[in-house]
Amino acid sequence: MSKKYEEYVGQWQRNAIKINEAMQKGDFELTDKLMKESADLYEKFKAISMLPEQYKGMSFGELNHIVENQLLDNKEVLDECIKQIKGDSNLLSQFRFINSLRNYNCEGKAVEYVTEALNMAIEKIDRKTIKESTEKFSEVLADNDVENVKINEDEVKFYKNCAKLLSERKKMSNLSDYTNTLNEVADYVEKHKRENIDEMVQKLSDKMSQLTEDSRELVKDIINFKAPMVEERHKKILDKFKNECLSGIKKLKEETTDPKELQKLDGIKEMIESKEYCKETIVEDLAKMLEIRDILLEK
Repeated sequence: MSKKYEEYVGQWQRNAIKINEAMQKGDFELTDKLMKESADLYEKFKAISMLPEQYKGMSFGELNHIVENQLLDNKEVLDECIKQIKGDSNLLSQFRFINSLRNYNCEGKAVEYVTEALNMAIEKIDRKTIKESTEKFSEVLADNDVENVKINEDEVKFYKNCAKLLSERKKMSNLSDYTNTLNEVADYVEKHKRENIDEMVQKLSDKMSQLTEDSRELVKDIINFKAPMVEERHKKILDKFKNECLSGIKKLKEETTDPKELQKLDGIKEMIESKEYCKETIVEDLAKMLEIRDILLEK
């Protein structure tokens, strides 16, 4: 039974009283409005009552997709989901694996990257309990009435293929099927290769500002995922923003003669030039550099 059952029943009862009053007064416009409102409430309640069955068969990737799209404004439930993920190595390993594939932006064959990420992820996965872990996570969403979202077919297949690779052991008997699944994941990763760095970092910055400390730590876990290619990419992103900030400062210095303004700009320039890559603080550094860049460009 949904946690919101009493809330919906209370609203229906209040509407019933108002409908009765409106009909007695002959106010059919208000009656129609209240009837529609009650019908909408019923449909919404019916939808959330069906969530447990809908979520039960979903892969972790699908469930996490729902969390990412539905819970940024609900910190209490988001924190509960984060706690569940961090406390279960099966969930955390899936989380890291999927996000490492989402952030793929390397040269060469994607299948090599996927294989490397897969080998690292399965080290922390218990195949005997991974299904149970995912089902428990689905219960957290259903119990909190987190509404479902539509996910396109390609993405659903990607998430289910990731779950298959992580939950099934490669054997001679399933080698052909396993290899096809691996190649399908690699094809998806290659097709959806991230190229828009600004968009990625802006999205990260927006999310970081809305998360609790526990949530930020989990994001850091993703960012600091142990892959040299990823680390090198983060260095390039940081250098990109540093150069854009320095170009903005140079332009502003050319446009002013105010000693105080020039001194302030020199201080910002010195701070930016001294900023070096640090994997422990890369999330905050990128968000801060992006903020400085945007301020400079707005001037």
